[in-house]
Amino acid sequence: SHMRFVEGGWDIADCVSQAYDLEGMHVGTVAAGRIGLAVLRRLKPFEVHLHYTDPHRLPRELEKDLNLTFHEDVDSMLQVCDVVTINCPLHVGSEHMFNRERIKKMKRGAYLINTAR
Repeated sequence: SHMRFVEGGWDIADCVSQAYDLEGMHVGTVAAGRIGLAVLRRLKPFEVHLHYTDPHRLPRELEKDLNLTFHEDVDSMLQVCDVVTINCPLHVGSEHMFNRERIKKMKRGAYLINTAR
């Protein structure tokens, strides 16, 4: 933290031991439109297993190029992902999409990143 650094206690080895490595993780995005697809493309070099769910399935060729796994619904994707990003616009179908019950369906210890607008 900032205070640790200011007090002279910063140790690079300590920082590395607390780092979170994405390699080999399962990362999924809710919505694969312009923003969600950009997220997936940026994650590909990290050697992660990429998942997505969207009402409109991406072209098979793009799925193959990015090695994407498509999920028909959010709940099936949540069960396998270590990290889930929400990249969908707010509308009647997405409002309150992630409630207590849905979050309980996530893998234990999974991260939820909300970049939705």
